[in-house]
Amino acid sequence: MVTALKRPSSIHEIRLEPVGTWHLFKFSETLQLRMESLLNREKADQLTLEEIAELDAISELDRIPIHMNAMLAAQYAISDETKRAIRERAKSLCEYRHSSERLSASRFTIDHIRHRSVTLRLSFSV
Repeated sequence: MVTALKRPSSIHEIRLEPVGTWHLFKFSETLQLRMESLLNREKADQLTLEEIAELDAISELDRIPIHMNAMLAAQYAISDETKRAIRERAKSLCEYRHSSERLSASRFTIDHIRHRSVTLRLSFSV
């Protein structure tokens, strides 16, 4: 029997797992297999209305580990020198919202300085 996920409230289905030298956020094997099954049924145009809602909920939940992993990669894949150059180029402003890092309670992450909706690349021109 397959347990349906009605809405993205099953945060316990996200795990922190070692992948090479990194620790990345991933779906549990059960949830990953369920998502793949629903995607295959969607391709074959065989989803029920309940399954469409379930796939939408899983897709929404999937945004969390994708975003967290992108932030982790941005922090560790970019040298301190490049981060400094990016902050100087951005004049310590968020390049997406143009808010000031000085008014923030903490330093912006590189992901925040160059928001991923603007670019998905982790390389920056300096």
